[in-house]
Amino acid sequence: MKFIRHVVIVSVVGVSAIAYAQSEDCLDKSVCGEVSPLIPMQSTEAVHMGLVWKKNSQTPKILFHSRFPEYTPNDVADPAVVDALIAGGALTNGVQDFNRSLRDVRHPSFRDGSNPTADSFQRLTYGGFLLRQGLSQSVPTRIIANRTMERQLLWDIGHPDAFRTNGKFHTALLDEADFALNRPSFKEVGFSKGNYYNTYCNARVTLADGRIYVFGGHDMQSQNGLYKVNVFDPETESWIPRARPCTIDNWRADPFGLTLFASDPAARNYPGCNQLDIQSTQPSDPSDGKYARWYPTAVPLPNNTVLIIGGTDQDASVGPDPLAAQKGIQDQAQQDAAFSATRRTQVVPEIYDPKTDRHIALENARMSFPLYPQAEIVQTGPGANDWKVCTHSGVRLQNPIEPGGDRFFGPFDKKTWCLDVLGALADPKRDVPAENHWTFVSEALRDRHYCCPTASIMQTDKSGRTASHKWYMFSGRNRDTGDLTATIEMIELTDRKPQWREVGQLLHPSTTSKVVLLPDRRIQ
Repeated sequence: MKFIRHVVIVSVVGVSAIAYAQSEDCLDKSVCGEVSPLIPMQSTEAVHMGLVWKKNSQTPKILFHSRFPEYTPNDVADPAVVDALIAGGALTNGVQDFNRSLRDVRHPSFRDGSNPTADSFQRLTYGGFLLRQGLSQSVPTRIIANRTMERQLLWDIGHPDAFRTNGKFHTALLDEADFALNRPSFKEVGFSKGNYYNTYCNARVTLADGRIYVFGGHDMQSQNGLYKVNVFDPETESWIPRARPCTIDNWRADPFGLTLFASDPAARNYPGCNQLDIQSTQPSDPSDGKYARWYPTAVPLPNNTVLIIGGTDQDASVGPDPLAAQKGIQDQAQQDAAFSATRRTQVVPEIYDPKTDRHIALENARMSFPLYPQAEIVQTGPGANDWKVCTHSGVRLQNPIEPGGDRFFGPFDKKTWCLDVLGALADPKRDVPAENHWTFVSEALRDRHYCCPTASIMQTDKSGRTASHKWYMFSGRNRDTGDLTATIEMIELTDRKPQWREVGQLLHPSTTSKVVLLPDRRIQ
């Protein structure tokens, strides 16, 4: 068999970084490995994943979810419509048919008047807001067995059937029989196990207790955040108790609103359940954060708490596009302009304590960030409390009079700041809005506004103290031209005056990259 590989490895031994690639015919499997047949996953668009490990278990499991984790595909996308679209070539002719035709006011049977309940998922659970960013595309599947499955799943990779395949190498060849092979290794852990929220676009960490802590997520339309911290316990393989929204409870009792619409064909919500009221979609829990967040960052801290920064939110009470239904019938795009205009970045850091299951807002340490800001724990001295959290691409508030947020959305600068978390917590004026406890460190060469092109390499001395802490950033954009860049930068955080500097170039410019630190201290 012929193998082609194209890998970029960055060597970070010493003080230099070198990017190189290999592209070759590989016949020696001991050198390049072997590509396996396709292993079916029991859900599409699985983005958020994490290992969980039950005590005394020999192997871990993988917890993952897709949009919409609290519902099933058949809730969101009418299976009859999905089948008709697939038969019409939607899988081969592009995705616009899915985007325009699934469970919203552009649903064909809603537009021709044959089925007035066709938009009921959007109307009764998502308040009539547009299902943005391809949300409708992420649920249709031609694998019928997957359509009734919850989209929060636990994959037991130690199960004897976990990696069973029929030896196929192309997705078009996969069928129901292929998905049945390893289905026993997947367990549904969505609504049935206490997950009542769309935790898509969250921040998540695994703490020493083995639990996965999921902060924020997606309420109603994109950029509208969650106040929730949802916690998965690997011992019970379920979510710790949280309040249940009336939207999902009513949907389970009367899916598609068939009983509701029989008595009131024009109903906009279930009785006593108003999707524009936050208590209907996110009934309060004592564990809630003070601020709702979509795309935040969470950092486990040395004192066994978690720092949450960044994210955005919107005000759902303003409602969706008032002409949504008419536009759907006329095949015009829904805008939700008034709702989108309420967007703000969340500038107040919060500390979550897993022991008390409560948040503390650091009103005195405000900073505005892009989506998924990068953050590092940095040792600043020999003591157990000598540490700070350093971040990338933060900016001072543009609108400091805002109650809790900021209407600034970039371009974010290239500055690195460090937050004295313990100092902010101990501040007697912790609840007074301010931009204190941040120290400017250095400014990078390139803009990196969104997620993941970062890796750290640390070395400790014999006493366990940090002797070297190199923080690397990869790729990015040119702010003036918008062009992708190939720059590799590094800052040595143990220097007296740390400074970002260029240490190499990737072969191919990119942005929003993902890098992985390898055991030999190289970065892929």
